Amino acid sequence: MMGTRFFRLGLLGLIVVLAGSASSARAAEPRASVSARISPPVLGDSAELLVTLDIATGLHAQSHEPLDENLIAFSIQVNPVEGLKIGDPVYPAGQIVQYPMLGKLSVYSESITVRVPIQRVGPVPIGARLIGSVSYQICDDQTCFRPETEKIDLPLTIDPSVTPSASSAASETPVSFLGWNFTLRGDEILLPMLIALIAGIIFNVMPCVLPVMPLKAIGFYEVSQHHRARTLLYGLVFSLGIIAIFAVLALILLLSKSLFGQRFNWGQQFSYPWFVWTIAIVLAALGFGMLGGFSFSLPRGIYGLNFRHDTYSGNFLWGALTAILSTPCTAPLFPPLLAWAVLQPLLVGVASVLMVGVGMALPYLILSAFPELARRFPRTGPASELVKQMMGFLLLASAAFFAGLRLLPDPQQWWAVFAVVVWACLYLVVRTPQLTSKSVPLFVVTALAVAIVAGGLVLSLRLTDTAPGVAMAEGESAARVSETWQAYSAETFAAAKKSNRIVLVKFTAAWCLNCKYIETTVYHDPTALAALRDHNVAALKADLTESDAPGWKLLDELGGNGIPFTAIYPPGSNVPITLSSIYTTPTLIQALEQAGAGAAPTTRRFQPD
Repeated sequence: MMGTRFFRLGLLGLIVVLAGSASSARAAEPRASVSARISPPVLGDSAELLVTLDIATGLHAQSHEPLDENLIAFSIQVNPVEGLKIGDPVYPAGQIVQYPMLGKLSVYSESITVRVPIQRVGPVPIGARLIGSVSYQICDDQTCFRPETEKIDLPLTIDPSVTPSASSAASETPVSFLGWNFTLRGDEILLPMLIALIAGIIFNVMPCVLPVMPLKAIGFYEVSQHHRARTLLYGLVFSLGIIAIFAVLALILLLSKSLFGQRFNWGQQFSYPWFVWTIAIVLAALGFGMLGGFSFSLPRGIYGLNFRHDTYSGNFLWGALTAILSTPCTAPLFPPLLAWAVLQPLLVGVASVLMVGVGMALPYLILSAFPELARRFPRTGPASELVKQMMGFLLLASAAFFAGLRLLPDPQQWWAVFAVVVWACLYLVVRTPQLTSKSVPLFVVTALAVAIVAGGLVLSLRLTDTAPGVAMAEGESAARVSETWQAYSAETFAAAKKSNRIVLVKFTAAWCLNCKYIETTVYHDPTALAALRDHNVAALKADLTESDAPGWKLLDELGGNGIPFTAIYPPGSNVPITLSSIYTTPTLIQALEQAGAGAAPTTRRFQPD
């Protein structure tokens, strides 16, 4: 009996000791930790200070904008450094949480990262350091602990190849278009807005939008049957559809860095399967809807989209679809415009992107003001109905391309497009004799159909040829050429940079038609291939077709605002020469020669002459 009592007392004492030890251990655990780094670590013309707050499980910190003014806001202070322009920290939005004891709070939990932009505008003293502080207050679900402050003290490593004079131009974005070279300055507004307007007009003739252009012409004819005021109103609604999409994408693009810690790139929505399938289904429905000679029924929900040219909702939807289809293709002027826009205040940046939408809608808006021009178009009849059906096939070819992105390995989706082309040409040859018995039209239509099929076959073979049909050197096979490219990953990139060779990273995607253009005109060019060989280039292909591709992170670090985008690193350098948008073989060779000479770029954007 006595032994049992002593055993129970001993067990109770052990429990008390263990509980006390656990409590002490919990008290000793840090409630939060702060880490900071500079990215990239070698400061060229610009960089970012990345400050991360890791919060212990079950705790939270007050956000930068607490709901109660008596609570301590999370904040970062950075001391001035000679030669650097340090921007305002970009804080993430807080989570609104209701606590039983504390009430409603705006908090951070788990881990958050704040970005502080750094721009080099002059000489930086040797041995300079980036010094600052982080203030925060940690709470649990019942009480808040005393505020804490931690210091930031980081050494600054300066790239000596970037001179102060070049760095002071960091707020300037060079632009080259049709031999016209100029610079967008951060303090200018009118020129960037004009560039945006021109870029929007160019968007109308990009390959991504071409399938919609004939349909816009048909729509213009349909609405022209109304009086001028109604026609102009339809044109305005169509324009609003375009501008609305650009507004949404502009806000996502310009705010994604602060909201999600990584920039959303123009056209990136096509890396999500659900988005691609939505576009493919809509295009297919519209295409089949224009093939009036076929008997079938579409789901009622598809008809509910109401893509009619003589309704306000239909014009708005057509405008939105046109804007969405333009996003995988960036005109030559658009990437530098985005690079300028992301550095501006939010309202200015959004306004500049919206101006692209205005430019894209401008031709249709002007035509809608003169409906009498459209009334001169050919009237309805069998011939015009056949033309309309051919345009329906054009939409089906576009739908086949987008569906092929998800069903077939890249670049085999082009064979799906070719199949639709063959189908359309066979239909044209069969249908024409039903409309006319004259030999000349029959001959012209047949010759046109044969030419289209032959041209489509040649183009499909070229687009699906992953290895150029030339050898890089005597006795070297074309199959060897295809092995020039390695798939990008953090590991292959690090290994390539350690090899003391020029490193070229080509950012591309199956849905990017401008990327396909560069692939076929530049990287299948024997001259370009010889230059890659002669400079002993380590070539990496960053395929961004999927939303989780590893190349997205590097593109974000490089400040890329869309693809195509190419980064060329001189041996031993962390500052690349970058080629934005569409470029040619001479531009690539010139950049390789600059990198091979060991000269780091004076600006991060290399512009062709």
